[in-house]
Amino acid sequence: MAGQQKATTGSYAGLWAGNLSTINLSTYTVTSKVSISDGNHTKLLFADNSTLWVGANTCATGVRAATATAELAATGTTDAAGNYNCLTSVSLAGTTPVATIVPTVVQSSTNPTTVPYPNTDNNQYYYGNLTGLCWVQNYNKVYTAYGGQIHAFKTSDNSEIDNYYLTIQGTALDVAYMDALTNSSN
Repeated sequence: MAGQQKATTGSYAGLWAGNLSTINLSTYTVTSKVSISDGNHTKLLFADNSTLWVGANTCATGVRAATATAELAATGTTDAAGNYNCLTSVSLAGTTPVATIVPTVVQSSTNPTTVPYPNTDNNQYYYGNLTGLCWVQNYNKVYTAYGGQIHAFKTSDNSEIDNYYLTIQGTALDVAYMDALTNSSN
């Protein structure tokens, strides 16, 4: 189950933090919880390489964005806790899920990393809202409508596939993959 939990104490009190929880369906108890992107989680998708992909909107307003601001002020750089992009890849290969915010972005106050393509949120430091997500069956990749642009990522290592041939005019809101191996997969 993907959702958010409101921080009630500390310097992030009042902000929301994203979490993915696994639940034992026979006892209805949470068996594990892992940090994922903040925001409103609207997309969940299983894909190749035992991965679960979670997409969200309004990610730049939660604990991760506040962490990035605090880290830049304190040390001049961010780490994974300060990555506030809206897509999370969760590896389900082990006994405990391992989540990675995609793409991995590390910021530096002296040499900031800007996104290669403009997004609809006009924030040059993150990809923007994730509004579409689809799995390309047996090709180890997912396509996304991310910040109004099309982006593709490898399910094997979460790296972005060059989207030179995927750039569109206008705003992409969703993506779909047809011609899967079976009609039910479409």
